[in-house]
Amino acid sequence: MVMAKWSSKQWLAIAAASQREAEAHEKAIILSKENDELQLKLEACIEANDELQTKLKALIEEKNSLIEMYERAASESNYKSLIEADTAEKNDMEVDNDGGSVEFAKGKESEMKMVVKNLEHQLMEMHEENEKLMGLYEKAMHERDEFKRTLSSSGQNRIESRELDCPEKLVEVDGGVPFSGSDDVHNEPSLFCGDCQVEVENQTGSGTFYDSETEPLNLTAVKVSDDRNLLKMKLEAAEQKISHSVKALSVLGPLEKAFGEFDELWGQIQANEEGFQREARAMARLNASSAKLDQKKEELVRLQVGKGGIEAALRKTQQAEVELRGNLAILKSRIEEENHRQENEKVLFAIDNIKKVDSSWTNWHLGGKATDLLKSEEDKTKLQTEIKVSREKLGLIKSELEDINKKSAKIENEMQAVQMDIQKGSRIVEEMELALQGVIQEKETLLEMGESGMSEFQTMIIEYQQHTFDVDLKEVEIKILERNY
Repeated sequence: MVMAKWSSKQWLAIAAASQREAEAHEKAIILSKENDELQLKLEACIEANDELQTKLKALIEEKNSLIEMYERAASESNYKSLIEADTAEKNDMEVDNDGGSVEFAKGKESEMKMVVKNLEHQLMEMHEENEKLMGLYEKAMHERDEFKRTLSSSGQNRIESRELDCPEKLVEVDGGVPFSGSDDVHNEPSLFCGDCQVEVENQTGSGTFYDSETEPLNLTAVKVSDDRNLLKMKLEAAEQKISHSVKALSVLGPLEKAFGEFDELWGQIQANEEGFQREARAMARLNASSAKLDQKKEELVRLQVGKGGIEAALRKTQQAEVELRGNLAILKSRIEEENHRQENEKVLFAIDNIKKVDSSWTNWHLGGKATDLLKSEEDKTKLQTEIKVSREKLGLIKSELEDINKKSAKIENEMQAVQMDIQKGSRIVEEMELALQGVIQEKETLLEMGESGMSEFQTMIIEYQQHTFDVDLKEVEIKILERNY
């Protein structure tokens, strides 16, 4: 009864632990699915960006071809209309004869007009679709730039600082012609060069280009000094940007570390899944061993019941043997008494035969003794028969006792073997329970590490976003200050 209670408590504890492990397993699966979804979204965004670029190129080519077709159709229509007008003016007198050709020309003209209208309509639709795709493309490029802004800002700021260290690239001192820079709209040094030129032109009070041959030398010197001052201001702004970029890079380091920790966490999640599988296998082995142990216990109970029945039969048979032996001893004593009495009767009968007495009395007396002897002989025969039967029964009881003893020895051996199996099974079950507890503790440790790693990763992401926002804010402030200057 105590063993049954202990087993029920143990199974309740194992069931509760299994439920907690199932919940933890579901959480780990949800986290892995969310990670996969984020990766798929990023890949889908990149693929959509590439597709939009391809579609945009194809649409631009198609738009150009449609424009060419429209222009060609319009030119052909104008040319044909001019030819038809000239023909109509020359052949006013032959309208009746050439009515069919005029109608044919009008039909062709109407068809060409319809074609032109269709082309115009298609062109408008292409323009609208092009604008939509351009909006999607700009949105995709904006999302891509959001991903790459922090990494590219550092390199751009370094390029800007190197460009600003060379003032001769910004303004040509001899001619005052502004440096054209690069045609790329994303080239920030070129924009700074343009800003420098505009500010220099505003300070000098002229909105046109100056010729070095007609401009005095002192104005050139003043212009160069103003350029240097502006360049110093730009260098200071660039240094601030570089400092902010350094801060951003200092944030990127922990972010990369966080991504590495996330990879480790992912490996831990996979290891945790393997731990779940190991736990399931350990639980299955434990259940199988427990079931086998219960079967052995049931078999032991069955053998104990059989042994009790055999012991009861053995006691009954032994009691019957004792009773038969007692009866056999009594019968033997009685037959000995009969033998002794017969011997006495025979002696007396012989003595009477020797004596010479009255023959009538002698005959009567001898006849009575002979009758007694016959009766005694019959009793002796009966006693011998009973002794024989008792001996046969005793032999049967002895053989039955031997069978019972053999069965008892066999059951005893089986009970010993089952008890050894039960001891071995109990030891195996205890070892499996310890192993299962170890697996559960390891899984709980991995889950705690995963939760702590996820919280640290989320904290890193929040800090990174905050620093990125601060850097963007500083860049906007710097641009506002540059525009004010």
